Amino acid sequence: MNCLLLVAHGSKRPESNEEVRQLIERIRAEVKNRFDVVELSFLEISQPSLSTAIDYLAKNQAKQIIVFPYFLAPGKHVAQDIPSILSSKQTQYPEVKIAMTPHLGCAKELTSLVVEIASNYLTSNAIKRIK
Repeated sequence: MNCLLLVAHGSKRPESNEEVRQLIERIRAEVKNRFDVVELSFLEISQPSLSTAIDYLAKNQAKQIIVFPYFLAPGKHVAQDIPSILSSKQTQYPEVKIAMTPHLGCAKELTSLVVEIASNYLTSNAIKRIK
């Protein structure tokens, strides 16, 4: 079973966590046959934690877990915390291949997406002054 596991920071603000949960639902609808399972985890504050999510997937016959860091910059979480947790889980579950993608912020597609979104606002008359 091939699994995609998105890891977000987690927030005290419920609306922020809900937005990421809605993203996961859209990803599930989009993955088609590329992943058998798509799950969400959080690094801090919210649940499930990255560690708990990996435990769940590994105990439910995951053969490969691709961890996608939903972070814009390679701060401490991306550079140290996530790799440390993944290394520990790889030792715990040697039969499961655990890999981490580059974080969202370094995706080359992000540049075009930012330009497209900003351009859409420019041409849509949706711009409102911030008060």
